[in-house]
Amino acid sequence: MDNASFVTNIVFIGEVDHGKSTLLGQIAVATKSIHAQRIVERGDLAHVMDQFEEEQRNEMTLDTAQIQVQREGQRFNLIDAPGHLDLLKNMVSGTSRADAAILVIDATEGAKAQTYRHLAIAGLIGCRALVVAINKLDAVKDPQAIFDNIRKVIESRLAQMDFQLTRVIPISARDGSGITSTAAWPWFSGQALLDIFKELAVNCEHRNSVCLDSLIFPVQDVYGDPNNPQFAGRIIAGSVKVGQTIHAVLAAKSLQVRRILKFPRELQTAKEADSVAIETDPKITLPAGEVFSGTVDSVAIVDDVAGDFIWLDRKPLCRLDQVKLRNTSQVVLAKVTEIDGNELAFGDIKRIHFELSSPIVVGRGKNKSCSLNRLVVERNGCVVSGGVV
Repeated sequence: MDNASFVTNIVFIGEVDHGKSTLLGQIAVATKSIHAQRIVERGDLAHVMDQFEEEQRNEMTLDTAQIQVQREGQRFNLIDAPGHLDLLKNMVSGTSRADAAILVIDATEGAKAQTYRHLAIAGLIGCRALVVAINKLDAVKDPQAIFDNIRKVIESRLAQMDFQLTRVIPISARDGSGITSTAAWPWFSGQALLDIFKELAVNCEHRNSVCLDSLIFPVQDVYGDPNNPQFAGRIIAGSVKVGQTIHAVLAAKSLQVRRILKFPRELQTAKEADSVAIETDPKITLPAGEVFSGTVDSVAIVDDVAGDFIWLDRKPLCRLDQVKLRNTSQVVLAKVTEIDGNELAFGDIKRIHFELSSPIVVGRGKNKSCSLNRLVVERNGCVVSGGVV
């Protein structure tokens, strides 16, 4: 991938008032991503990211906000996620778009219940790189001892999770220490936050390139003449080229790619994240919801799934409840057959087993990290949960 075009999405998470917005404001200043006049207008670095008057008045982020910054030629999209429990849906929404996460912890309070909930969500939704920023160390008497204590607690939790890259660093968002330099803490030998950004970009770019040899193309719609259908969708993993043999997984058919169309052009090849239409030989009728794969062993057909899910509805989910599951272009009805404790309440993260009304395609092997394995749960037309199987 071209470093100039690749954008690393980083979400800032953690308990309310632990300093996420102030930290983002300092990063925006350090990278010269905002005009000084805006800081004057907002009156506080913590309000640089706030979009609504109510956010500034209540000193609380209500919705996700984003700012683009550049560091040593690399581009980053920074997402400020709300920390309040009542705004958990907004936090999940922001995290779902992220490649990496910065978990901010107030050194004067330590890790709270919401800290661990945000940590679990980041791992659940698919972030594989995490930086734990222990903030407000300028406000404690023995910063090294406090940092070491919180670091040990967090690292014991991280050891049970599946992050590919983790760092724990000291910062003071109020005065900017730890963002470009760690000179304020001679006892810390690690990198400053912005120096770690480059490592995050490399890690996330590599992760997004892992599946390049294994095409996964969910068919979102079918256009054109029924005798010459065009299968439209977005490539979520791998690449495809004219003349290549691909597999319609649910139909159990092997096809050859005849044309690749990306309006208004015709392509010879298309890669991950490209939205295209594919014409095949032979010309067969397939419905939306079909999945094309490059190899038969990169995906699996299943009629039941199990995984960890976070519940975002005030009405609990119970065993035997009927819901709708959605992943990419596939939508099926599902029944809850097993659930830890027989109930999932608001904010809970538990393992659920679903029995499906019809089979779906999921990734396996390296492709288990692709979005085929990220499911959204709907009830009464509303999104109420998300998880990974």
